[in-house]
Amino acid sequence: MKIEEIIYDTTREIFNIEDKLRIARNKLSDLNNHLFEQLERLNDEELSNEDLEKEIKRQKAMSEVATNIIEINRISMDAIKLIAKEIFQSMNYRAKLTQLNRNK
Repeated sequence: MKIEEIIYDTTREIFNIEDKLRIARNKLSDLNNHLFEQLERLNDEELSNEDLEKEIKRQKAMSEVATNIIEINRISMDAIKLIAKEIFQSMNYRAKLTQLNRNK
């Protein structure tokens, strides 16, 4: 198998991992928008004390979910970086072997 084929196959695997770890069809920018919307609701001065308490509970739940989503995405990116690092190290190793064989 040529190095180009290995890179192609590994790259496909990387993106398949990313797709599997992606939360539903949403993006991190969607999460960001939801969190800012929640902040706006909490900042609404016309909320009654009862409604404010409901929003605070909602915010706490959203914050926990957001933390988990961010952590999953961080782990996914770490995995992708690790795989990419292994690919490039393998490529460098093969290139050095090829160069050594040429010099013999």
